Amino acid sequence: MPYRISRLGTVEIRSLDLDRDLDYYLNVLGLQLTAREGKTAYLKGWDERHAYSVVLTEADRAGWFDSPFERWIPRTSTTTRTACGNSVSSTT
Repeated sequence: MPYRISRLGTVEIRSLDLDRDLDYYLNVLGLQLTAREGKTAYLKGWDERHAYSVVLTEADRAGWFDSPFERWIPRTSTTTRTACGNSVSSTT
């Protein structure tokens, strides 16, 4: 195996209705709101050390935008950040 994923980075999700989706993420999934700036909300789990791990952004099209991850490369014993999923959208 050339590398292993060590952790998932921040997941960015595009929302058609930010208030509705924010209600779901807070009251059903149990995430915590750490900040809200305009049409973007930043959320995290109750036991996370980072400021946020989920970003909800109101947009014209719903979908998953970005989800970087860190990978560990055994030969160099370092971690690198790699992005996957740029502009992956779903249609309604």
